[in-house]
Amino acid sequence: MKQFTFKFEMGPFGPRRFAGVFRAMLMVLLAATTMAISITARAQEEKLAGWERSIVTIEVSRKQYDYYQPWSKRTRRFQKIGTVIGDRQILTTADELFDRTLIRLQKGGRGRWWLGEVTWLDYHANVALVTISDENFWKDLKPVSFGSAAKADGGYQIIRWREGKLENRRAEFSQFTVRDSQLCPLDVATLEISSEIQGVGWGEPVIANSKVIGILWAQESRTCMAMPASFIQSILDAHKKEDYHDLGYFHFFWQQSENPASLARLKLPGEPRGVVVIDVPNRPDGGAQVLKPLDLILRIDGFDLDIQGDYDDPEFGPLLLENLATRKKWAGDDVKMQIWREGKQLDVTYRLPKFEYTNSLVPAAVFDKEPDYLIVGGLVFQPLTESYLAS
Repeated sequence: MKQFTFKFEMGPFGPRRFAGVFRAMLMVLLAATTMAISITARAQEEKLAGWERSIVTIEVSRKQYDYYQPWSKRTRRFQKIGTVIGDRQILTTADELFDRTLIRLQKGGRGRWWLGEVTWLDYHANVALVTISDENFWKDLKPVSFGSAAKADGGYQIIRWREGKLENRRAEFSQFTVRDSQLCPLDVATLEISSEIQGVGWGEPVIANSKVIGILWAQESRTCMAMPASFIQSILDAHKKEDYHDLGYFHFFWQQSENPASLARLKLPGEPRGVVVIDVPNRPDGGAQVLKPLDLILRIDGFDLDIQGDYDDPEFGPLLLENLATRKKWAGDDVKMQIWREGKQLDVTYRLPKFEYTNSLVPAAVFDKEPDYLIVGGLVFQPLTESYLAS
């Protein structure tokens, strides 16, 4: 068997010198990589450093009523996140602020707690403003700017105070949709994002391009739901101008017009479009009815409706028509509709009724009020509410 011998000609470099040069090159490469990672981490820290002055912790103490035994109650303490949005204004969600007895705020993630108060809230929209009278609290705090969720470049970030540290988690865009609000069955525009973060949905800001583009109000597994900044801004602007009259809604019921036979029966010419009104209950405000069953709604507020009941929103893309009741519209505002009725196209003006929890036969919620009950002959009587059913 032949043996082969290989000989490397190193030229002016011997094996030891070659190994030394290789080690030197490797060290330079590792140093460059470490420096790049350090610079990236430092840039990220500098980018988030300003948010430490804009995010605060809110601690709420409230009475938690036992509707099953309405004479008993206990104290519940809960923490959530607030975002500084202006002079002496901190934005958070209205969730867990009902039946409150004490509000405390903490800045910087640790240290002193300051007594605060709720200056304004709306349970239907799930929006609340909190403030503190002590001038010293506002030192070094910086208001944030709102941005458009639809124009955000790159990934989103969710930030919050957790165990004294500012936690930052990356999130990815999922979709814009229309969902029931957290505290009532009203349909509102919702930004859905996906993230590995756990235990959020309590007012944490979603940021992109150094601006707040939404406030989280719920989480289901990896999916986080946020109120878009444009929805929040429209409510705050209307409240500041004293033009906000609570949220309204469409009180009628409709169905998609995907069945060709239904459109043929209604004798609508042209391409299939619009939705069919199937029921028009009495208005809760006692106002005049402008819609009838079998009306075909073609357009609302200048937006054409397709056969699924969607319209093309300028900011969010295709959305369910229910959002047009809360898109810069409040209770008592007029909404222009184009309908098809009995072979004719008509223009009608629909006035948005105000949403109240008592509009339903079984009230959807009872806030800031002790349960009513009566004990007679050893039996406990109380009004039927969803709060009681949930207990």
